[in-house]
Amino acid sequence: MSIRLEDVIAFSAGQNSTRLRSMDIPEEILLTAADMDSDLVSETQESTCMIYGAESDDTVYAGDVVVHLARGKASVVSEQSSGKVISASFVRCEFDKRKLDPWYLCYIINESGAVRISFSRNLQCSYISGARLSIATLKGIELELPPIRKQRELGRIYRKTLRAEYLMKQKAEDTKRYMLHSIYEIGGV
Repeated sequence: MSIRLEDVIAFSAGQNSTRLRSMDIPEEILLTAADMDSDLVSETQESTCMIYGAESDDTVYAGDVVVHLARGKASVVSEQSSGKVISASFVRCEFDKRKLDPWYLCYIINESGAVRISFSRNLQCSYISGARLSIATLKGIELELPPIRKQRELGRIYRKTLRAEYLMKQKAEDTKRYMLHSIYEIGGV
């Protein structure tokens, strides 16, 4: 079944950064790109909520899907990022998980070649902000939506792939640190 994302997702942008500062919201409770990166490889992100993004404020909760417009990257919010506030750099995706799997959506936005081509064609660019996605671009993405069972399987594989990649990188970094320490111990420099 071919659909446009706007047919199954309601997109809501976060607050303007100036407005958030005027509301005296501490920096540590603002969702960041680093939070998203951690969320993508987090071990725990399960939610029993059937409608993601059901809250009306700018606070995100575990299981919500957010898209970072400047990076063109989506993530499922983890328990560690739950309760954080999104700025205008982020869009929360509100949808029924009985029709769309959150991890499949992240896979489509983050990895799909067709979506990447669509993004690169429709990037908004300004001298000040640089290239960034728009909500209109997200809404207009067309894709074939497989049955929910297949989406869940693909989403599960995508999530496990991201986690495995993260663990391999961590192992490589640990090995490098160990080897450099060993060299220092042996060579004394």
